[in-house]
Amino acid sequence: MDKIRRKYEQLSISRLEKVIRQGVAFNEYSVAAEVLKEKMSNIDSSEDTNENTTKPAIMTERTKEKMHNYETPGGYFSFNKMITVSLIKIIYTVVTIAITISGILMINKGMGANGDDLNIISGISTIIAGNLVWRLFCEFWILFFSLHETTVSILNELKQNN
Repeated sequence: MDKIRRKYEQLSISRLEKVIRQGVAFNEYSVAAEVLKEKMSNIDSSEDTNENTTKPAIMTERTKEKMHNYETPGGYFSFNKMITVSLIKIIYTVVTIAITISGILMINKGMGANGDDLNIISGISTIIAGNLVWRLFCEFWILFFSLHETTVSILNELKQNN
């Protein structure tokens, strides 16, 4: 956990917010949210001690509200945090392992006593082409949901600016 925490502590506030919006692994999410909250409170406390310090544009009440939505269960239940991308990544890993195992089994069958070269070629093709096609399919879905999140955030920015 310390390694994960150090990784997030090195990021700027804006980059950390972007990472949280894009979705991180469940075990890293609470660490990232905690680091962002600490950085935001450090900026607020430095303003109290030094009047010449300017708050970055990213530090607005709206940003604090977004952060609150991310760290509370209400943010989850009001769909402020999308879990689809994380779910796709988990499913991708499971199916990739299954495709690779099926390819290895095909190769083993081809190397057996009654095996033929077609099974070996099919197994190698399954491992390479199957994983490649599966990866492209998952990337498409992640891109689809990322575009949706970006469009929604642009819409929210336009609504708040008007």
